[in-house]
Amino acid sequence: MEYKNLEDDKELLVLNEPEVVYGHGQILSQVISATRLGFTFDDILKFQKTINKGLAGFAYILQISLRTLQRYTPEKKLNTPQSERLLEVSRMYGHGYEVFGSRKKFNQWMDVPNPALGGVTPFSLLDTRAGLEMVDDLIGRIEHGVLS
Repeated sequence: MEYKNLEDDKELLVLNEPEVVYGHGQILSQVISATRLGFTFDDILKFQKTINKGLAGFAYILQISLRTLQRYTPEKKLNTPQSERLLEVSRMYGHGYEVFGSRKKFNQWMDVPNPALGGVTPFSLLDTRAGLEMVDDLIGRIEHGVLS
């Protein structure tokens, strides 16, 4: 898995796949292969530092019990649906970091109830694909200056 750094934080780890969004074949096939092989628990730990969430947050996102996640070893691979979920969440966080220009600001925004999302926190919606899409759509509206 490849990562990129944003200027405001050298330790920021976000899956580096903006080319995938635009459909460049080789990079897309690499991401698909990595997802099928499964990201490791070590990848979760790196991403955890980036988004400032504990293992309970990742258990919520990945729809597995916290106890199961705590038993994973660093080399333990996620299954394909879990890896795909981690990739989707990573892409959304990368989008948010770019729009907000700061990891800290975006991470804080994710934990504040938002009227445009029915008064719930954006993070609380990440357990479903529809919720993830709602949050990413809201980030896009913020990016384009649409009143939200």
